[in-house]
Amino acid sequence: MSHYVASYSENSLKLLNDAEKEAKSRNHVILGTEHIIYVMCKNSNPNRAIKWIARTVYPQASIEDAIELTRSQIMKWIENRSGFKHMKSNKNNININTNINLIHSESLIETLKLAEKIGSRPISDGGVIIKNGIIATEFILVSILLEGCGIGATALTYFSKGLINSSKLLDAIN
Repeated sequence: MSHYVASYSENSLKLLNDAEKEAKSRNHVILGTEHIIYVMCKNSNPNRAIKWIARTVYPQASIEDAIELTRSQIMKWIENRSGFKHMKSNKNNININTNINLIHSESLIETLKLAEKIGSRPISDGGVIIKNGIIATEFILVSILLEGCGIGATALTYFSKGLINSSKLLDAIN
């Protein structure tokens, strides 16, 4: 039996890097699933998982309107969490050093382990193997939903009123 080692796609590496930048810009010391979901929604060119969520939650709207509603509603929900607001380092509002290494939340650690398991299988299209294991952004999103206890999963569940889950998303992206 072959064992595939998953690597991160270019888009998923960019997503993780942008999530870290977002956390640092807010002077957070912990990187969590909420940063990933926030950045995924903030992106002006949403991935197919965000498009699927938009179509699922807003089936009567045009895809453009559905995407915009999805992005704005999820971002607003996350922004309203007290721990997500910009933190100040002191009374003079001097920002914390952005060169610090962020601590990954427990839910993010578990999410990335799950994404690696999902992405470790060969990726095929029409029965033809096109990649031997890659962690795509969609797999990170599915893993956030599977892990289920981070702020990112809570935001998606709350926003969709239970219409989305990891199984439905996996079916949609496969």
